[in-house]
Order: sequence, then structure tokens, then C-alpha cells
Amino acid sequence: MKIQTAKFLLLHVISLLLIVSCQGEDSNEMRPDPELEKAQLKSFPLSEVSHLDIRIVHPELVKGEEKKHGEIEIIIPVVHQGLILSLKQFDLDKNKYSISPSVGDQQDFSKGPVTYTISSNFHKDKSVHYKVEVRIENLPSNLKGISFEKGKNDL
Repeated sequence: MKIQTAKFLLLHVISLLLIVSCQGEDSNEMRPDPELEKAQLKSFPLSEVSHLDIRIVHPELVKGEEKKHGEIEIIIPVVHQGLILSLKQFDLDKNKYSISPSVGDQQDFSKGPVTYTISSNFHKDKSVHYKVEVRIENLPSNLKGISFEKGKNDL
């Protein structure tokens, strides 16, 4: 009788251990929600030039779903004539979010706004967007015709 009781208890302990160990391996287990409300760009530093001014409007979200893209308008100095630029850094938690185009990927802003997508690393179908426009500052009319490159002044 003692042997049967011992086998019965051993079988129950093994069953319990298998149940507990299998709980973490379920592929359908829910992963953390990325909280897209926190996926907001507070800055948009460029690798090639510092901006003179920046205006950021965050995406509109309703119940965790994007209803309207965000917008970023950047003004750079006239001395930097090129508009092929790249994002210098991404300040969100890289374990939770990714951005595309990626940091360092050059984009041609002379063709118009470039849309950047911030995606959840947990739920690939969850993302927000920013339309990023870069413009060169407008010169006052009394400074037009002046070249700001070194050694080139048309005065």
C-alpha cells in the first residue's frame, strides 16, 4: 500500500511540475501592450545640421488607434543648402518601439515630407506616423543675393 501511495504522490508532483513549466511556453500568451500614447517624438535631431526651429504635432489616437498622422516641421539655416538628411537619434525605448526609416538612413526632403513610422515591437500591426517636413529658412529681402558659403560674397 505504501508503494502505491508513493507512486501516486510522485505522479501528482511530476504532473504539477509539467503544468507549471508549460505555462510560460504558450505561444498564444499575451505580450505587453505597447501603449502607443507614449510613442511620441519629443525631438527630431538631424545628423547633418542643427535646426533653427521645430514644430511637433503628435498623432491623434482614439482608443489606442491612430486617427490622424502627426506632423513635424523643421527649419534649418540657409547655410546648409542640402535637404538630404537623416535622423540622428531615436529617444524612445528601443525594446518597445522601432522607427522607420531608421536612424542614420538619409532621406531626400527636397521632394516633400517624409513619413516616419513608429511601430510596436510587441504588436507589429500597431503604429503611429509623423510626416516630417524640412525647410530652409527664408531670408529677409535685404539679404537675398548674398552667398553664405565661405569666400563667396556677392556684395
